[in-house]
Amino acid sequence: MLKRQHKISIFIIIIFLANIFSAFAIDGFTSHPVYEGIDNAATQYQNLRFNDTANHWGREAIQEAGALSLMRGSNNGFQPDGNLTYLEALTVLVRAIGLEEEAQQFAETQALPSVRDFVILSVVEEWGRGYVQLAIQNNIITNQEANAITNLTQQQAENLQNQVQQRLDSYGENITPQERAALERQINQQLELNRWNRPISRQEIAMWIARALELQPLYGDKMVEVYSFNDWRQIDTDKIAYIEAVLQEGIMSGMGNGFVPNGNLTRAQMAQILMNIRDELLEKRGVSKLEGRVTKIEELQQQGQDKRIITIENRDNSYNLISLQPNKGKDILLQKNGILHLSDGFREGDRIQYFINQDNKAFYAKTIQATSTVVEGFVEFIDVENNRLAMVDFDDKQHLFVVHSNTPVTTNGKNVSFGELYYGQEVVVTLTNDRVTKIEGYLEEDPNLHGYIPPGSRIKVGDVLFINSQEVALKTGDGIEIYQITSDTDITRNSKFANLFEVKKGDRVILSFDDIYSAEISEIRVEDEERHITAIYRGTIEQVSERNKEVILEKVEVFENNRWVSHTESKVKLKAENNLYSGGSQITLKELSSAKGKEVYVATESSFGVQRVAKLLLKDGRTQQYDNKITNIQYGLGRMVVNNNSVNFHDGTIVVQNNRLIDPYNLEAQQTIHVTADFDARSNSRNAAFINIEYDGMLDDRIDGTRLLVYRGRIDTIGEYQVTIGRLAYQLDYLQLQDNTWVNMDRSKKISMTEDTYIFDSELELEIGVPYFMNSRYINPDDIKDAALRQRIKNRHYVGKTAYFVVKEYSNGSQTVEEILAISLTPHHRVITNRVNTDHGAIGEIASIDLDTNEITLTNLRHWNQLSKRWEAVTKNEAIHMDKAVILVNDQPLNRDEFYTLKKNAKVYVIKNKDVSTGDNAYVVIVEQ
Repeated sequence: MLKRQHKISIFIIIIFLANIFSAFAIDGFTSHPVYEGIDNAATQYQNLRFNDTANHWGREAIQEAGALSLMRGSNNGFQPDGNLTYLEALTVLVRAIGLEEEAQQFAETQALPSVRDFVILSVVEEWGRGYVQLAIQNNIITNQEANAITNLTQQQAENLQNQVQQRLDSYGENITPQERAALERQINQQLELNRWNRPISRQEIAMWIARALELQPLYGDKMVEVYSFNDWRQIDTDKIAYIEAVLQEGIMSGMGNGFVPNGNLTRAQMAQILMNIRDELLEKRGVSKLEGRVTKIEELQQQGQDKRIITIENRDNSYNLISLQPNKGKDILLQKNGILHLSDGFREGDRIQYFINQDNKAFYAKTIQATSTVVEGFVEFIDVENNRLAMVDFDDKQHLFVVHSNTPVTTNGKNVSFGELYYGQEVVVTLTNDRVTKIEGYLEEDPNLHGYIPPGSRIKVGDVLFINSQEVALKTGDGIEIYQITSDTDITRNSKFANLFEVKKGDRVILSFDDIYSAEISEIRVEDEERHITAIYRGTIEQVSERNKEVILEKVEVFENNRWVSHTESKVKLKAENNLYSGGSQITLKELSSAKGKEVYVATESSFGVQRVAKLLLKDGRTQQYDNKITNIQYGLGRMVVNNNSVNFHDGTIVVQNNRLIDPYNLEAQQTIHVTADFDARSNSRNAAFINIEYDGMLDDRIDGTRLLVYRGRIDTIGEYQVTIGRLAYQLDYLQLQDNTWVNMDRSKKISMTEDTYIFDSELELEIGVPYFMNSRYINPDDIKDAALRQRIKNRHYVGKTAYFVVKEYSNGSQTVEEILAISLTPHHRVITNRVNTDHGAIGEIASIDLDTNEITLTNLRHWNQLSKRWEAVTKNEAIHMDKAVILVNDQPLNRDEFYTLKKNAKVYVIKNKDVSTGDNAYVVIVEQ
C-alpha cells in the first residue's frame, strides 16, 4: 500500500512540475530564446513623459524617437513645433547610424583643457563638436557644406570678436596670458558652435538623410517625384537628385502643392521622418525588430525574485520570452494606442513589434493594429520550395504571396498541405498585417464519392531534374521524386497543347494526377516565362536593402556571345530573396549585406515583369575561363575535368542550359560548356562559379522518340499528299543534314505531307496552299489572286525545283514514319565539287526581333565549321533576314502574320545562304521557345 502511495506521490509531483514549468520557462528551463528588459526603463519612461506633446499630432513619433534614443527633450519638454537646427539634425543622424558613442569619445579626446574652474563649453557642446566631426567623416555632410554654415561676413566677424573681448574682460585681470589665450580658444569654439544652432532647411536635411542611408541620387528619366511640386525649380541643383531618392523611398513628402525646399523642419516632423526610416536604421545600430502576438503574461517568483514573463508567438510561429523585474526597474517601454507605458500595459492577445538591442535586451515595444484582408481568386502557380503562391483574383489582377510553412491550408474544410493546392483551384487567402494567415481552397465534390477529390486535383510542383518518354524526376521541397509518363499524359504550356520535348531540365512544372495513389501523370503543365533565365551578371555589390529585398550591383558585366562584356547600364537593381550562396552554402539577405563591395555572379529571371535573382553566388578568387567538353566528371567529389584542368562544382554553382537554371548534378560528360571559375592560387584549386551548357541538339533524338530531319534536294514528283525528293544535279544526290553536315543520300525518297504542311516560295515570298501545290484536279488555278503564283501552278513549275524539306520522324508501332512539316522552295544555287557551296548553319538565341524589316538578331551565336566539324563561337551579334524563310516553332510552322510571336532568348537553328548583295538570307529557321 505504501509503495502504491509512493508511486502516486511521484506521479502528482510530475504533474505539478509539468504545470509550473511553463511559468518557469526561463533561465535554463526552456529551449525558447529569453530576452531580459533594460535596467533603466522606469527612468526613461519618466524622461519621455513630455509636458508639451500630450495633444500634439506627432506624439506617437516623438515617443518612439525617444524610446529608440534618437531624439531627446529637455526640462520635461520636447518643443515639437520648434525648428530643427543644423546641430540637432547631425546629432540625430549620427545616432541613427549607430555612432553616438564614437562621437562622444571623439569629443572627449578633442576637448581643450579646462582653465581653473571656468566652464566655457558644456558637455553637450563638446559632444556637439564630436557629432559634427563624425558626420563629416561619414559623408553625411561635406567640409564645404560645414564651412558654408560656419563662415561669417566681415561684419559678423567683427561682432564676434567684440563678444570674445567682452567675455574675456569679464574674467578680470587675475588670469595669466596663457589662461587668457586658452579661454579665448574655448569662447571662439563656443561661438562657432552657435552657428550650428540655426534652423536647417528642408532640402538640406533631405540631402543629409539620403547620404546617411546611402541612397543613390536619381537622375534623368528616374527623376519623377520632384516634378509633382510647383516649386521644384527652387531646389538647389546639388540637392535635387538626393531629394528625388528620399521622395521615392517615402521618407519625406511635400507641403501642399510644394516641397518648400527653403522652409524649416520642426522637431516633430523630424521624429516622423525617423519613424519612416526606422527599419533602415535598426541594423546600423545593432537593433533587431521582431513581430508577434502576446500569448501569455505571468507573474511569478524564481529563486526568490519577482518576475514578469511575457510569452510572444512570432510571425514565423516560433516563441520568444521577455523576462522582466519591474520592482527593480528592469522593464520595457511600451507604446500602446499612442500612449507610453511600461510592461504593465501589455495584455494577452496584443499584436506587437518589439526591439532587441545589441546587448540582447528587449528595450521597446509597440502594439500594432491587426488589419485583415481577404483575396479571392484562382491559383496561378505554387512554388513549394520558396513558399510562394501566385493567384489571379476575380478582376484578373495578379497577386504574389509568401506563405509560411505553418500557415493553415484547407480544401473544402479539410486540412491539406500547401503543395496539394493546384493550378486553377479557387482559393480564398486571408492576410493579417500583410501576412498570409489562412488559405481556404474549394473543389466541386462528387457526393457519391463521400468527399473524394476529383481526378486532376492531386498535384506536385517542382523543378525538372531528368525527363524521358517514360518518367520525370522532380526536385521538390520534400526531395527528389519520380513519376511516370504515359501515352495519356497531356503536356500544356500557357494553357495550350505542347510537345513532350518542350519540357526541359530546370523547368518548373505542375504535375496533375487522376488517382490519389498512382504515380501516373495525367498532365504536365510547364510554367513558361517565369522560370527562364533573362541574364547572367557579374558585378560588385553596391547596396543591399533588406526592407525592399533588393540588391544593387555596380561595375556590371553581362555574359553575351560566350564572353563577359560591359553592361549598358552602370548599375542594376534586382529583387532578391532566396538562392543566395557563398560557396556551396546558402546565406541570408542579411548576411549578403555584409558583403558590400564584393563581386558576385547572378542569374536573373523575370517575375511579373520584375528582374529577380534566380541564383546568386559570391565571387571567391581570381577568374579563369574555359570553353571545351567535359571529359570526366565525378559527382560524389563534385569535380569535373575541362581542358585537362580539374574544376570543382557545388550547390552554389550557377548552371544554365536552354535558358533554364539547372542543378549542378545535371552536368554530364561530353557536354560542351563555358565555365567561369574562381581560382585559388594557394590551393591550386578551381571552383566553378558559372557554367553555360552549350545547346546544339535541335536535330538530335528527342525524349518523346521524335526528331527533326532536314533534306536538300530536287522535287522529282508531286503526288496526292506525297513528294518525291531526287538528285540536286547530275552527279549530286539529294542531301540530308546529319550532325550538322550535309551527307549524300543515294536513292530518291518519297515522303508524306498533309494539309498542315507549310509550303513557301522564297523567290515570290509567298505561302502556297497544299491543294494548289499538289495541283489537285479539284482546284481552279484562276482562284489564285497572285498572278505569278497562278502561272507557276498552271505550269507545274515546282516539279524539278530545289527545296529544303523539314521532316518530322516518329514511330508508329514498329514502323518509322516521316511527315513533311515545311517545304522551303529555293532558287537554284551553284554546285561546286558536288556541294551546294553557299549553305551553312548557325545556332544561337534571339536577341531582338524587328517586325518592320522581318529580321531577327542572334546573340550567343555559333557557326558550324565544316573543316573542324565543330561549332565556333562568334563574338558579335548577327542580323538574319527572314523574308525567304520557313519558320518552325516547337514543330509548328509559323506564317508571316505570326512573326511577332517569336520570343527573345528563344533557341534558334538557322540554315542560311550568303548573298553578296543582301547579306545572310535564312531559308530554314527552327525555333525552340
